[in-house]
Amino acid sequence: MFVRGSTPSCRRTTGVVRGTAAMRSSPSKGDIQMTMRMLIRSVAMVVLTVTLTACETPEPGAEVPPRAGPLVLTGELSARQRVTLPEGSVVRVELTETGNNGARVLAASRAPLDGQSLPFAFELVVEADQLDPLEEYLLSSAVLVDDTVIWSSEPLTILPASGRHDIGTVWLQAVSVMPATEAASAPVLRATGNEPPWLLVIDETTLELTLEYGQRVLEAPAPATEETPEGGRRWRQALEGMTLEAVAREEICRDTMTGMPHPLSVALVLDGEPFAGCGGEPRSLLLGESWQVETIAGAAPVEDAEVSLQFAADGRLAGSGPCNRYTGPYSLSGEGLGIGDLASTMMACTPARMDQEETFHSLLRAVYRFDIDASGALVLHAPDGRTLIARR
Repeated sequence: MFVRGSTPSCRRTTGVVRGTAAMRSSPSKGDIQMTMRMLIRSVAMVVLTVTLTACETPEPGAEVPPRAGPLVLTGELSARQRVTLPEGSVVRVELTETGNNGARVLAASRAPLDGQSLPFAFELVVEADQLDPLEEYLLSSAVLVDDTVIWSSEPLTILPASGRHDIGTVWLQAVSVMPATEAASAPVLRATGNEPPWLLVIDETTLELTLEYGQRVLEAPAPATEETPEGGRRWRQALEGMTLEAVAREEICRDTMTGMPHPLSVALVLDGEPFAGCGGEPRSLLLGESWQVETIAGAAPVEDAEVSLQFAADGRLAGSGPCNRYTGPYSLSGEGLGIGDLASTMMACTPARMDQEETFHSLLRAVYRFDIDASGALVLHAPDGRTLIARR
């Protein structure tokens, strides 16, 4: 389905749906793909110009052609394996803008599954006056429980059109995210250290200290949380005839084995023996406000492009590149940070922006760890030494 432009008096439109297969994935193909995009845009503009020339203003009393009807997208959400969805699961399908000013939702559909499993048929209606025929939009879908995404799809790029269009099967993937029930019972403190290894977990009812590679576990009721004069937190408790004191301070702490940053520095003293380590979840350092990119492989964004990164709690990364908006999955393990395949819009930009976008995407795909430097900047590292630096 191809776009053929529209005017107030002559609205003839069709559309195109593109998935991740249409993305630029190889630097060697960048010039070809950029040329094709610019050619497609040029053809669209020529057709639009011809249409404008051919359409005269209606004479008074003449019949005015009806406005184009809405865009209706239909399809089916499915998974490549058998899925038993939790009770209370809800399907969400959205069409959003892809401009650099943000992802405004143009149309959305939410429906409870009510015990129904996948596949699930959907229909999304977008009024014609909401769409620009020369812009691109993203169609995304997900399954949620208690407003937490547990399954999601790679976004599809949509060029708008009036009429009814069948997307076909949209494949969902499981999202690795802490369920809401687990998040509600997250520990008050979870801290680890090395040489010798130890693990301290304090929840609402219990304190548990694991030593000697798991061979020794000490338990006691959870102590009260105290505030320290320096603004930290302290816990004190008796453990099998010994005295434990743990102090956590809000400062970047890097695991001595993996280099993974954590939001807390934690010091333990067990009967006079000191232990040092890190606490809190590394993910919390990434979440929150959008990160504005300052350098990509050592170079500032070209032509004052606004390049950004937004890490979401559901394991999705989104933002703006030097030319296009993008989205994709990310994952955190005990060893580092990984970013999966990215889907992006297909706008044509200047050669300088297109070249830097190739570098931006290749660097993100290669990221294997992250850090927060002394100034608070986020630093993404690739194995070849390239870095991406961003700050809030």
